[in-house]
Amino acid sequence: MVAVFMTKDYKVCCEIWDSIMQILGDDPLSQLKLHELNELFLFRVKIFEAMEEYKKGIKFVLKYRNFIVDDPRRNECLADMYMKNNQT
Repeated sequence: MVAVFMTKDYKVCCEIWDSIMQILGDDPLSQLKLHELNELFLFRVKIFEAMEEYKKGIKFVLKYRNFIVDDPRRNECLADMYMKNNQT
């Protein structure tokens, strides 16, 4: 997924992320540790930012805040997206 992200094919990144989440099922904590999910969800936020879909990114962070346990990084992502959303 990172390699695809670096090629700036964000749509495919989203598809890969969705596939991963589908594999993990309804209880992703049974498959991965919380810090691993944290990184996975933060990466999805970066994809939203790269696609300049700030409103979707904000909604995503707020919806899945239980999986994004790194408070400073979560808050930084939210602040960045709120600022960028107001500039567009």
